[in-house]
Amino acid sequence: MPKWQEVAIWFTLILITEAIAFYYVKYVSLHQDQSQYLIISVVMYIATILCFYKVLALGQGLTIISILWSIASVLYSIFIGVFLFSESITHLQLIGTCLGIVAIILITIDEKPLNL
Repeated sequence: MPKWQEVAIWFTLILITEAIAFYYVKYVSLHQDQSQYLIISVVMYIATILCFYKVLALGQGLTIISILWSIASVLYSIFIGVFLFSESITHLQLIGTCLGIVAIILITIDEKPLNL
């Protein structure tokens, strides 16, 4: 398997495991009598960090992976909040989300790196 595919798989697992953790943390915050689901969040966060380690061990840069992960995290947090827990989002927050999507596109454009 090409290295980029392996990185893509591990990065996707980061996003999936963290999204599951987010969902169950929010769920438990609303249903405190069901705190056993908090264990699922802890396990998912551990899995997230292990996947993150694997992506870095495959030679990916901390900077770009962290930026992409942060933006993706915002996007699925909004999705989980709005669509699964009926939270509301303001116009300004929606504009910020759209700017985040633009940022993902700009970050992935291959260009000569800065020498900082």
